[in-house]
Amino acid sequence: MTDPLSVSVVIPVRDGANYLLEAIDSCIAQTMPPLEIIVVDDGSTDHSAELARSRGVTVLSQKASGVGVARNLGSSHANGDLISFLDADDRMTSRRLELHEHALRIDDAAIAVIGSMVLFESRTSETGSTEVFSKPEPGSVAGNLTVRRRFYLASGGQTTEPELAGTEYMEWYIRTKRAGFSVAVIDDVTLERRIHDANWTRDITRMHKNYLALARKTIQMQQGPRQT
Repeated sequence: MTDPLSVSVVIPVRDGANYLLEAIDSCIAQTMPPLEIIVVDDGSTDHSAELARSRGVTVLSQKASGVGVARNLGSSHANGDLISFLDADDRMTSRRLELHEHALRIDDAAIAVIGSMVLFESRTSETGSTEVFSKPEPGSVAGNLTVRRRFYLASGGQTTEPELAGTEYMEWYIRTKRAGFSVAVIDDVTLERRIHDANWTRDITRMHKNYLALARKTIQMQQGPRQT
């Protein structure tokens, strides 16, 4: 059996102090510990960076440039064989890295892997606060992706175009699949995705506008030469 692949976790954050420690702690508590956890502070005006440092993780700072730039910066500093992304308001399930690493170790053809996910939200009542979870569903989102580091860097990473904000992962996924590369999918739930008022998907107008821009770019890619 081949040796386990090391995993670097990259967490972009901007003003995410409310949930960041939960995200980091879910990485620390993995059954397969990560080689490192890299938090990229994307121009936060709160104390996100200080909170991250309190957990002893690596913190990189940049001016507010967007999540694509942040993920790419963290990846460029990563040392693991694999990079596993997580958003600052979400949580990994406890076996996430173990399951993702195993999937990529046994499938040399796959350049990345995603699992299923559940959505959850906190609800407060007279008896206290509880977390309510959805049923598992497909988890093809940035915060559920583990990818071979060398491939990710060679692909140019995720888009940094402002008009594609919020579609960074999907643009990368479409580009990767169009180039003929395989992304493995496992049924196990590997992400707990938090629903709250600041979710990007709550801005329906902006979401539709940016996904329309992605559709236009996808058509352009289909008309032009293949690229990674």
